[in-house]
Amino acid sequence: MESGDEQKQAFGKGHDQFYASIGMLVVAWAEAESAIDALIDVAYDHYNGHAIDAERPRTALARKMSFCRKFIRCVSETEKIAQSYLVHFDHLGTDADYRHDVVHSAYLEILEEQGRASITRLIKASSQKPMRKTVEIDSQTIVKIAIMTQRRAVLVFTLANDLLEIALARGPIADARTPMLTRRFPPIRKAYERLRALLCHHR
Repeated sequence: MESGDEQKQAFGKGHDQFYASIGMLVVAWAEAESAIDALIDVAYDHYNGHAIDAERPRTALARKMSFCRKFIRCVSETEKIAQSYLVHFDHLGTDADYRHDVVHSAYLEILEEQGRASITRLIKASSQKPMRKTVEIDSQTIVKIAIMTQRRAVLVFTLANDLLEIALARGPIADARTPMLTRRFPPIRKAYERLRALLCHHR
């Protein structure tokens, strides 16, 4: 087995940057999905989200994004929440496709010292034959998209936080059970503040 020093010699600076950028993208998406989940929790616990979708979206990102768009359109009519948030979900959808390429593709060639790679994956549509998507990725672009994803996560967290505060200011909700987000909010708030501090560092 190689020692730690031998491993460091085998992995140069370019190698470290390339794989670190992929890790940063994965973490950024974990933060974005946490923000989306927080918004969904607010919708179901305080804004009758069941009227939009009887079954709470839990795993499929496409369902979560679709629900959030519908929820924002509904709540913007009553709470003066700007529909401009919809644009950020459009961008998150594009970023999600990029993340999917990076995480789920086969890597045809990796030029670690140059911080780039050629990747490919099959895209299967129900009514069409599978098509192969081959793209080039690089560490600089990956980091850029990761940072933008983190910024959008902060915006979604902010929206969830604002709507929660509006709801709580009105008093107890009809359902006497403790809402899911109220139970989870301290750790979510901590993640939110950490993310905001991180983005201030990137500026």
